[in-house]
Amino acid sequence: MLAQLRQFSRTLASVPSLVYALLYIGLIPSFAILYYSVLRNDFYHSTAQFEYGPMNRAADHILLDLRRSIVGNFKAVQPNSACRTWNVDLDSLSASRLRTDDDAVTFSLYVRLRSAGVEEGVPLNLSFQFHPSISIWPNQGPAGRIDYFELITQHPYQPAFKGGLGSADLMACVFPAASGSNTAPGLLRIPGALTSEIVRFSEAKRGFPTQIEGQFVRMLYLSASTITTLGFGDIVPLTTSARVAVSVEAVTGILVMGLFLNAVAKER
Repeated sequence: MLAQLRQFSRTLASVPSLVYALLYIGLIPSFAILYYSVLRNDFYHSTAQFEYGPMNRAADHILLDLRRSIVGNFKAVQPNSACRTWNVDLDSLSASRLRTDDDAVTFSLYVRLRSAGVEEGVPLNLSFQFHPSISIWPNQGPAGRIDYFELITQHPYQPAFKGGLGSADLMACVFPAASGSNTAPGLLRIPGALTSEIVRFSEAKRGFPTQIEGQFVRMLYLSASTITTLGFGDIVPLTTSARVAVSVEAVTGILVMGLFLNAVAKER
């Protein structure tokens, strides 16, 4: 047994240092693929919410889809008696400042109204709970789900002009009840796919950005910091499987580095 170990040791020592160097480097993307494909939900990312590039792009995409849904729903319900004599300038309608917390979503909506030569810009600060009030499948299967959310106006709006629309009338105007449905006006109507996108964004803000762009790069960074035993601690394993994987990578990295240094010494 001892002779076999010595023979094995001599075999390892005879391997060129370049092989160990390439093996060491190759372990980084190999473990990154493992973390990304098998253990993608097993890590907590404490700094994910501060990745302004990916998070801002994800928020902008959601806000754009929210605007499209609002405009599409408004056009589908015409004429809309709740608007009275006011016309909504859909081209100027914009959504911004998306924020999420544990149970609610908040965003701002800017609406421009026109009536008889009078023009009024209305900023609305709106929020809704993550769980829809109503979900409808209009004979299209799960992919065709439509979710309805009850909107809350955080700062009730007072019209600047006589005969203007107050908060309740304005909400009924901008968010009319869908044609042929029994829903009330003032509900946000969005596709189920957009609801899922909002949930994924919220999860990323809480430290689980598995569905936000750049996830493989995060795992590559985790793998590199693990194999070099730097361990910054901004990405933390949460499950036994993840802890075992990072431990195996760290130990393997130390062994391969030791073999590399030994091979370098032998070659000199």
